[in-house]
Amino acid sequence: ELYRSDFFPGLGWMLTRSTWDELSPKWPKAYP
Repeated sequence: ELYRSDFFPGLGWMLTRSTWDELSPKWPKAYP
């Protein structure tokens, strides 16, 4: 399952579930 990052809509980054699980806790609180 992939998640498209809405933080960088112009780049359309695709994140794998494992990558998202690693990054999401570190993401700034400003982003939902």
